[in-house]
Amino acid sequence: MFLLQEAGAAAEQVEEQAEQAPILVRLVNEYFGEWAYRFEMNYTYPKWKWLFAKFGTTPDAVFGNYSPENAIPWYTVMFIVACILSIVVIWILKGRLSVTASRPWKLVCLQSGACWKISSVRTAFNIFPW
Repeated sequence: MFLLQEAGAAAEQVEEQAEQAPILVRLVNEYFGEWAYRFEMNYTYPKWKWLFAKFGTTPDAVFGNYSPENAIPWYTVMFIVACILSIVVIWILKGRLSVTASRPWKLVCLQSGACWKISSVRTAFNIFPW
């Protein structure tokens, strides 16, 4: 009886999480969720089932209900978005901090807030506060 209540609670929790997922995560799962779900069921689910059988539980009890709506978790989608944004910011700033840039000076700022104007014409550092 307790296992049925626990399974019902887990199913409700998965539905709540699917409703609370950001719109981007819902869109990703709408387009790629079925593919990821089939991959999980064919390759990873049997391995988790074998491992958790040794502990007397199932993958559904540990991870929640498997479905195409939650096949790709929100933290995976957000990690990929963060990586893409980091690459874009680095790509934008790379041109300003490039060693081969044809500017006579470069501005280098440290985490402490101190900035130096580095001249390629002369080797002196000019320190000025921000």
